[in-house]
Amino acid sequence: MMAHLYLPAYEKSPNRPSTVSKALTDTLLRQQMGFNGIIFTDALNMKGIAKFYSNGEAELQALLAGNDILLFSESVAAAKTKIKAALDSGYLSLSDIDNRVMRILAAKHSMGLVENRTTDTRRIKTELYNAQSQSLKLELYRKAITLAADPKALLPIQTSMGKKIAYIQCGGKSDAPFIDFLTQFAPVDKIEIKPEDLQTMTAEKARQLLSGYDLVISGLMGMERNPARQFGIKDLHTRWVESVNQSGINQIVCVFGNPYSLKFFPPNQAILLGYEEERDAQQAVAEGIFGSISLEGQLPVSAGAYPALTGLKTQKPALEEASAQETGMSPDIYRKVDSIVIAALRMGAMPGCAVLVKYKNKTILARGYGSFRGNQLEAIDPLTTQFDLASVTKVAATTLSIMHLYEKKLLHPDSALGKYLPELKSTDKGKLSLRSLLLHQAGLPAFLPIQQGGMLPGRIWKPWVFSSVPKEGFTIQIGPEMYQSNTWKDSVWEKIYSCKVSSDKRYLYSDLGMILLGRVVERISGMPLDSFTQTHFYQPLKMQHTGFCPWKKTGYLAYCPPTEMDKIWRKSEVQGFVHDQTSAMLGGVAGHAGLFSSAYDLGRLMSMLAQGGVAEGDTFFHTQTIEYFTSKQNGSRRGLGWDKPAIGSDNSPCGAFCSPSTFGHTGFTGTCVWVDPDKDLIFIFLSNRTWPDVENRKLIQESVRTKIQDILYNCVISG
Repeated sequence: MMAHLYLPAYEKSPNRPSTVSKALTDTLLRQQMGFNGIIFTDALNMKGIAKFYSNGEAELQALLAGNDILLFSESVAAAKTKIKAALDSGYLSLSDIDNRVMRILAAKHSMGLVENRTTDTRRIKTELYNAQSQSLKLELYRKAITLAADPKALLPIQTSMGKKIAYIQCGGKSDAPFIDFLTQFAPVDKIEIKPEDLQTMTAEKARQLLSGYDLVISGLMGMERNPARQFGIKDLHTRWVESVNQSGINQIVCVFGNPYSLKFFPPNQAILLGYEEERDAQQAVAEGIFGSISLEGQLPVSAGAYPALTGLKTQKPALEEASAQETGMSPDIYRKVDSIVIAALRMGAMPGCAVLVKYKNKTILARGYGSFRGNQLEAIDPLTTQFDLASVTKVAATTLSIMHLYEKKLLHPDSALGKYLPELKSTDKGKLSLRSLLLHQAGLPAFLPIQQGGMLPGRIWKPWVFSSVPKEGFTIQIGPEMYQSNTWKDSVWEKIYSCKVSSDKRYLYSDLGMILLGRVVERISGMPLDSFTQTHFYQPLKMQHTGFCPWKKTGYLAYCPPTEMDKIWRKSEVQGFVHDQTSAMLGGVAGHAGLFSSAYDLGRLMSMLAQGGVAEGDTFFHTQTIEYFTSKQNGSRRGLGWDKPAIGSDNSPCGAFCSPSTFGHTGFTGTCVWVDPDKDLIFIFLSNRTWPDVENRKLIQESVRTKIQDILYNCVISG
């Protein structure tokens, strides 16, 4: 695109911007630089050209200069008249027009636009705003946002503990999502102030308003591009920023507008430039404030005290708290783990993964490998990337909840299921003990292919069960373009309740027992399972990237690697929606699957258990409760809910060197968590090995997870 720039080094004629300069467009760009693509003009109705060329002259001169496509003509009719007259007089040749038309047609042909294709208008938004394009857009904002000043070195906020943070929005829409993004990282109070009060703000008023707060984040919104109106900077913006500065309270000013607007703010406070009010820009700025991403953007222009091509840089806080040597492990751990994971990536065992290792309660390895889809566009971050944990949900949500209720004396493993779910009391499940469900020895089927009941022959959805669009009675979303009948959820429960219980009580791994236990938790607590776990575990442990149904939460989808290109059931890519079909049909929250989390968050959760139930100054469990549930049970190699090593077996779910006290779990999507109290060792491995094809079993066949775990023990021994 040719901009309306005056470059006298190339174009000597006065008042002839590059858009209508043959010396720039044809001689320099086409002939000297060899560019043979399509050249667009900038908008021809802009004053930079319109005030010098009118009545179609700008359009004619742009064609003569060598442009192919003319944008925003002030008068199409006048332009056509002018161009036709130039053709008639020979001033413009028909071959010039033909060359431009052929260039445009060739471009269309290369894009396949010559084919007669129809587009389902209902899918336009989905196709244009697919997960990959949205992720790319967010990544561009992450790279662009610029820390223009930070004299007190406030950024990044590496820990919010003990800090009281306020947020003030100046201008813009009242429902701007910036506060939602901020509160994903730390408790931040939004203080509402009327615009008229902002305009009369003083240092004393700001001091009183923010009394008790250690830091204020000021979001400047409602800005414009027009320099004649100061780019939208109003008295309420400048008065507020100045008043807070004079009050002595630490302030981070977030400017969601034109970079030229910085000239209205002196560099005596932290200033973070987001450039636009786009949702992704607001998310990226919040991430930059709390160190979830590094800040590396540079100003594209000079503005007041801020020179062009400048910008302060920050680094993400290191997750690794200590080196292997410091804790007594061999430094070979890094090289050996890298070697195994990189080999697995190269063989296509998974697109990406996160590995976290804690030894003696210190994180010594926290690394992301590969990417969401193996294309390197979306890198894995052990801090923020939220994987679908699959069956790790059974321990990280359901079993923990059962342990909590046990401590509160609200249930006992030896009690009958019918005691907590009275509707099952008179069925073959009523007398099943919770213990038998936790040990997978209740005689329940491994799983039920309930989703098939919603399908017709030919992999077609039954229209009374599933719909591609939301409509009345179809409000349960289980995929990007898949909505479930509200009544089908009841049918799913009915099928679970009516499944046959076998008289054979030998071990048979079953999802159904954990699904029922999840409902027990909800029935006793009076809370949905997702709310219960957030309240009692994830929020107190500051697990900011853990929860069910991330697709429902603003901005979270960009953190979730996809788990499958589902061509059979959902007929779309599965990202941010739970992969497990039964969990999806139950609304994405179930006792056996549905939880998403990052390696870092799970490290915090497992550390709490390894440290006897104590973390963040709180006691979550008594040591006896943890030992009771994680110990090997009579007649089983497993604990209550927890999986354990199969000592002496080639089919152990964990490494060969794990001590008998080890407990944890694995997940279908390629995940695992293992805690070894005897060795004081924690191993977290998260991946999306099921993308794009759920039949990919290379991670399992090559024993990638157990190989890494064996390396850890070897490094402990050799260290």
